[in-house]
Formats: sequence, C-alpha cells, structure tokens
Amino acid sequence: MTLFSPGQPLAVAYGMGVDSTAMLVGMAARGIRPDLILFADVGAEKPETYLFEEPMRQWLRSVGFPDIVTVRYEPKDFKNWPPYRTIDENCLTNGTLVSVAFGFQRKSCTLKWKVSPQNRYTQNWAPAIDAWAMGGAVAKLIGFDASPADSRRH
Repeated sequence: MTLFSPGQPLAVAYGMGVDSTAMLVGMAARGIRPDLILFADVGAEKPETYLFEEPMRQWLRSVGFPDIVTVRYEPKDFKNWPPYRTIDENCLTNGTLVSVAFGFQRKSCTLKWKVSPQNRYTQNWAPAIDAWAMGGAVAKLIGFDASPADSRRH
C-alpha cells in the first residue's frame, strides 16, 4: 500500500521533536525521501530544540535529505499593544494562554503559528504549484505519538 503517488511532492512538517525526528529516521530507513522539510518556529521552543537544529541538519545532509526550511507566522495589524513576534509575546500582549491550556481540543494557536506559515510557504513552492496545475496534490506528513500513553494526555 502506497500512501502517496510516485512523483507527488512530499512535504514534512518537522517540529524538531522526538516524534517528527523518528518519522524522518524511519523514512530514511525505508528509502522515502521528502522534497521539503518545514519547521514552523513559534519563537518560543525550548533551548534544547534550537540546539538540536544543527546536528539534525548534518544528519539530513548525510542521508541526502533536503535542508530544513524555517517558516514563521508574520503578525500584521496589531489590535493590542505591544506588538508581538512570538507565540509567548502574543499571549502576553493579549493577556491569555494558548487554547490547549484551557483543555480545548481545537488548537487555534497551532493553526495560527504552525499550520498557516507552512501552508503559505507551500502555496509558493514550485513543486506544489506544478502538481496542482496537473490536478495532483502535495502529500504532507506529520510525525506524532499515537500510542495509548499519548492518548491519555487528552
């Protein structure tokens, strides 16, 4: 069973954590090469996450994978003061917390800070534009823990 078609552009949403790293390692082991690896930087990752970026870039080069492309949400039209550039500053400016802190399943911060910047990049990515012009699609992969232990968090 194939999850995507030969020649179909393959984009990875890479969070630089354990699960998405394991997915990339598994892809390399299976001979599956992504065409694009996107890291949506919310500007507030743990320092260890940012320190892991260079060793990961080296590993990607060693297995013939593309480099990590970092994308960010670019706020415009600030309704409140001060303006913000990171998810943490966004919460402070608006006097709130991310929706998951309130137990909501719908993660509007994820949509704003991670999904939207990756979609914006992909919309201007030549392989995606070419695939769409021919009636095709872009396969987007996200690595996450789907084990029973992870599901207990919800």
